[in-house]
Amino acid sequence: MSATSSKLKNPNDSVMNQRVIKLAWPIFLQLLLGVSLGYVDTIMLSNYNSTAVGAIGNANQVLGFLTLAFNIISSATGIIVSQYLGAGKKEKMNMIYTVALSFNFVLSIVISLVVFIFSRNLLEAMQVPAAMLDESDMYMRIVGGTIFTQALINAFNSIFASNGKTVFGMIIGLGMNIINICGNALLLYGPLQVLGLGASGAAVSTCGSRVIAVIASVIYFYTVIKGKFSLKYLRPFPYDVLKSLLKLGIPRTFPTTVHSCFYRHSSIQWVSLQSTQKSTQICFQCSHI
Repeated sequence: MSATSSKLKNPNDSVMNQRVIKLAWPIFLQLLLGVSLGYVDTIMLSNYNSTAVGAIGNANQVLGFLTLAFNIISSATGIIVSQYLGAGKKEKMNMIYTVALSFNFVLSIVISLVVFIFSRNLLEAMQVPAAMLDESDMYMRIVGGTIFTQALINAFNSIFASNGKTVFGMIIGLGMNIINICGNALLLYGPLQVLGLGASGAAVSTCGSRVIAVIASVIYFYTVIKGKFSLKYLRPFPYDVLKSLLKLGIPRTFPTTVHSCFYRHSSIQWVSLQSTQKSTQICFQCSHI
């Protein structure tokens, strides 16, 4: 009897599996849509000119690596928020929201300034071909100079996921892609193509889609999540909260960072050997961003 009953499915297991799937599939699509943002620029510029395609590929290699820094706090935020969410400690959650968003914002502002000022030096260090250097530099200055928007999006998505609102993160990713496609169409092939922006036009579209995503995330954060961001949670500064976020976040992002370092190093060697075939390489590079 006991052997037979042990083989019966526990109804609670079935319910749990359904809940996991319900939360997981939007996250998967969100990640897929995040990757496709780079593909959109590449595909739409492929019919514009090959130099612009190469420029975006080179710039996105640097930017993709730098955005890993934002994942340290974002990946840990969801874990800690989930703990306090179950305990119903709203004030503690608001403190974590404030620390996570503030840290990502300040860090991203510093990175934005570094990219904007030293973008050409970074590209030269990657041995980017001279023919693509100017367009790569312009694209990276525009997108990299506003990289703080991506840092905030990452932090907000982690907060939404920890509150069980994974579908909204997917909607944000879908909306960014639609806005980016429309912007590229207008600037590259539509009425605004007379401006001749090229890769810079794709950068403007990408930045615009991220700014709108941040605005939508802020509205959702206050109206649906009922979260609160206040500087009062930073006085005195909660070093214990930041320490907990870093302690959880660094080990979680370390494998990805190591993989990215090895890939970027290999890519630099590939550029130096195959600079004449740069446009063909871009599709391979974008799949690792």
